[in-house]
Amino acid sequence: MYSEEDPIRIDVGELVEAGAEFDQDNSSYDLKNGQTANESEVYIKNPGTSNATIIVSPSAIDNLDSFDLEIEHINTTNVSKYNGDISKINNEIEYESTQDGESDLTSFHIQHPAIISTANNTYDNETNEIKFEEVDLINNTTNRVLVWKTSSEGELIEKIGANQGQQQTIKIDNESISGKVNIAVTVHPHWTNSSDIIYAKEQTTITAPESVKLLQSPTHYQANKSQDLGTVSLKTNTRIEEKTGSISIKYFNQSSSDLTVSMDSSNVGVSNNTVKIDLDSIEALNNKSKLYIEDILVKDLKSIYGGTSLSTNSSQITRTSERIHNKSNITVSQGTKMEVASNKSEVIKLQSKNENITPETSIIDNQTKLINTTKISADKYTLESNSSTNGSQVEVINTSFSPKTPTTSESEGVFIQFNSVPNTRNITIHTQNKDRDFTKEKQVSIEKEKEQNTTIRDLDPGKYDIRFWNTDSGESVTRSTDVLASKEANLSLESDTDQIHLGTKANSNLSNVYNNTALKISEKDSNTTVATAELATPSPGRTSVGINTYAVGNDSLSDDLITTGPGASVESIQTSTPNGTLSPGTYEISVESEQGLATAADNATVTVRNRSTREMTAYATTEAGPNDLDSADAVRAGISNETLSPTSTVGANETVVYSVNASGLSGLPAARNATLDTGADLDRLDGLAFGVRETASTNETTTSEDADDIGSVPPNSTVHLDDDGLYLVAEGTDALATDGAPSDGESFAAEFHATDDRLREAASNSDADHAAVRAVTFDETTPDTGPTESTDENGSHVDEESVDGDGGGAVGTETGGEPSTDGEPSGDDRAATGGETAAGDGSEDTGGSGGVDESSAEGGGPSASDPRGDSDDRGAAPKTADARSEIRPAADLRTAELNGSVAVLATSASDTEVPAVDEDDVDRAGGEGAESTESDGGDTGSEAVDDSEPESDTDETEPETPDYEDAPIRTTADDVPGFGPLVALLALAATAVITRNRG
Repeated sequence: MYSEEDPIRIDVGELVEAGAEFDQDNSSYDLKNGQTANESEVYIKNPGTSNATIIVSPSAIDNLDSFDLEIEHINTTNVSKYNGDISKINNEIEYESTQDGESDLTSFHIQHPAIISTANNTYDNETNEIKFEEVDLINNTTNRVLVWKTSSEGELIEKIGANQGQQQTIKIDNESISGKVNIAVTVHPHWTNSSDIIYAKEQTTITAPESVKLLQSPTHYQANKSQDLGTVSLKTNTRIEEKTGSISIKYFNQSSSDLTVSMDSSNVGVSNNTVKIDLDSIEALNNKSKLYIEDILVKDLKSIYGGTSLSTNSSQITRTSERIHNKSNITVSQGTKMEVASNKSEVIKLQSKNENITPETSIIDNQTKLINTTKISADKYTLESNSSTNGSQVEVINTSFSPKTPTTSESEGVFIQFNSVPNTRNITIHTQNKDRDFTKEKQVSIEKEKEQNTTIRDLDPGKYDIRFWNTDSGESVTRSTDVLASKEANLSLESDTDQIHLGTKANSNLSNVYNNTALKISEKDSNTTVATAELATPSPGRTSVGINTYAVGNDSLSDDLITTGPGASVESIQTSTPNGTLSPGTYEISVESEQGLATAADNATVTVRNRSTREMTAYATTEAGPNDLDSADAVRAGISNETLSPTSTVGANETVVYSVNASGLSGLPAARNATLDTGADLDRLDGLAFGVRETASTNETTTSEDADDIGSVPPNSTVHLDDDGLYLVAEGTDALATDGAPSDGESFAAEFHATDDRLREAASNSDADHAAVRAVTFDETTPDTGPTESTDENGSHVDEESVDGDGGGAVGTETGGEPSTDGEPSGDDRAATGGETAAGDGSEDTGGSGGVDESSAEGGGPSASDPRGDSDDRGAAPKTADARSEIRPAADLRTAELNGSVAVLATSASDTEVPAVDEDDVDRAGGEGAESTESDGGDTGSEAVDDSEPESDTDETEPETPDYEDAPIRTTADDVPGFGPLVALLALAATAVITRNRG
């Protein structure tokens, strides 16, 4: 005591930091033995902090004599005796008393009454329990006892057991311990997994059962001497029981060795945690100079501590090629391991001219290390060490091999390619399928510095793992490969024939191929390649392939030349016809498919012919609407079954089809990636033009000189396009493309032009107008009677480009429609599809078909849309108004071209139309195959007709041919440039002959 007037301050913050808790109530603090105080005179400030201070007020101090401060209700539950590393805490606590500037220090100790100690036989292997000799707890209900696995330094590592309250045993988890284990037992204030507060502790060592495990793969230490076989070492995690277990060693091309692990064994020795097998002591291996161990089977190898025994089959064998126990000169294969006598602390280095390296090593025991040469470059080295091995010369050579096993087919077998290496190698090959139920084994010798191949045959399709062992170095690699089912590729054209036209996108189907396919198009006779393409054709190996003849020769369209359907893609295209078009001829399309070594091939032959624009025919029906005519096939079917009938009139209640007989159009929209489903689509497509325009009369059926003047595309129309033509379908007056309602009898012309330069160049006559026109009139009174048998056509236009004998064109051309003059059949080969066709022009067919249809020239045979058979009503009187009007317009002319051909058309009520006559075709025009025609020619040809034409025996009801004055022809033969008297005379003579034939 230093003053009766100053308060006394006692700092108890250190006790708070130790874990104690002070009561805030003043009644817990009192003065004894010399002083007394009421509750307000002794109290605590900041009780839960390190600044906790008990204050004695001056009013409680009566004198300067000493006294005691009594503190009650201090909670020391959380005051620990040991740290987390179970080292003892300094339990000496100090507090400081301060008064009137003077201070005193006082210390005391905290005592824990808890005690824990283990019994002599601490661990029971059978019950997995830790047994205690003494357990005294502070609170027998709440205190907890924990068992820990500790490090060699005593740190708590892992909790392996726990009890609540006072018990004499604790069951532990033995899965995390084995063999000799350091443990600690600790006492805690309450249920916790924490080691923050420890009242008491006990440390000891127990021996737990230990499951045997291999620490590394079995090692074959191969001896330096060729006559020695070396030893096999198995290093485990525990000491091995010497009286149990067996080992079986399987060799390549040698009977297995079955050995017993025992103290009496002459082959197997046990040293602590290592089992060693002396191969030279095995009698069955006598006289063997080389062994290749494939795998080692270990069975029932046990630890001296008990626990689960080891049974395993190891095929990963570590092989040492050489041993260096003193200064030596050796050669080792790169990738093998080299045994070197060395202690644990020694650092081994390898010095060459190019580098100084510290190789990767592993410790075998206190006297031996293994050097892994996998990452050591092939070179000559000097070994540097602090032992007897110092100065050894080590040459590392590259003997690695990287066999290639490309994908193959069952017919080819697995083809294996080996690279060249500096020394001879003996290779063992194991081939096994993925299901592991089939294995083939083979051994080959690969001579040094030679690339060699071998084949494994008789394998079913499937996936295979192939493992290769170098029996000299022990190196092994594994490859996987696919053996595919053998295939025969199939390339088939979708077309019914082997002919296509220039400008067409020809579709084909490709199937039964492998992942990569090369497609080649070549001219058959000259074997000249036109284009090649690399296709990705993954599983299932089938796709459609489109070949666009329109794109051939145009570099900007080369990507559109060959296309594929779903399941495939075009990787690259190469062409050899720049800045031109494909020439007519016979071509071969070949495919060669491969996947690794698996191959399949096929080819198809196709004849490419010039395209043409021939004529247009109008059809009408009241029995079907546009929805029924939703494809080119549907239109052709309607023509064939006479649902659609040829017409020269259009009624408001009818569905009208304009059928343009023109081949080779499908490639244009495909090359431009354009959709062609509606009339609006057609109107947007540059290169094809279609329109309907008003005309002065049905006689005005010549084509427009400018495609921009052909009128408008019918609104609300649909368009179908195929290899033979274009079909535009519209309803009623929409087919006339008028702004308002048309008048009864009003005349119109539907007109088509191929304006694209490439399409025009693809025809035999690129200078022609490449157009077709059809005249129709609006018939307000057309009854709803459905199709009629009438086949008369009005206003058909013949395109002078058609001079190559094109067999193409839209189906359904009428008898009397203008035939092609390009040397192709004009329609006989198309009659079966439903349209009446022209009888042919008698010209030579450069495409190998055509000629004259004699029956047609005679007034001929029936066609799908001409039920008249041999009858010929072309001279009959016009039909009544109740039937569809098909009276032939008086004339059908177009402007002639200089030195070009001119169509001279009949003026009778016949539906016959005359082909254009070219000077080169004069002889053909007079042949018997020419179309029947009546001519009203001018003065120039009149006599020739009179002299050559016999008396007609046609029916008197046939209308009389108008004379020259009455004929509405706007141009006479003499007025036409290039149509001189001789040509006119021959043409009219041909007309007279044909007229006689009609009789």
